[in-house]
Amino acid sequence: MQYRKFGNTGLTRFAAHLDTMTFGLQTDEDVSRKIMDEAADAGVNFIDTANVYPLGAGYDIAGRTEEIVGRWLKGRRDQYILATKAVHEMGPLLWQKGALRKHLLDAIDASLKRLDSQMTPIARDGDGDGDGDGDRDPLYGPEPFVQERHAEQHVDQRIDK
Repeated sequence: MQYRKFGNTGLTRFAAHLDTMTFGLQTDEDVSRKIMDEAADAGVNFIDTANVYPLGAGYDIAGRTEEIVGRWLKGRRDQYILATKAVHEMGPLLWQKGALRKHLLDAIDASLKRLDSQMTPIARDGDGDGDGDGDRDPLYGPEPFVQERHAEQHVDQRIDK
């Protein structure tokens, strides 16, 4: 098995990662769980998701993938590097998408709840440049930017200006 450093975080990740973009729409929960089981058995310890997944979903089921991943991770969260994204459109209102401070804070809170996690690495848009296209992805590049968000600290520090 081939592992590599995960940026300057001190973490080590398997050379491949599991992308979960179809879990909950194109791939039902039972099959999604089997895929995660097989990936874990193969040594994969990095799971990538997004607040808007499953791809092709409307507002009514956006976030379902994070719920499926969160249920699967129950009792084993500390064994995996978990990434999600937060700038994607989650509703019809202007402040329900993009890199606006309000949207990012709301998106992080909602992702933590759906993932049933106290912390998760956050990739704002998959590459950090705010346009959502993932063309400069810091989580997969040579020096990934990972920001651990701890739910308790986040709630204590959250002050909307």
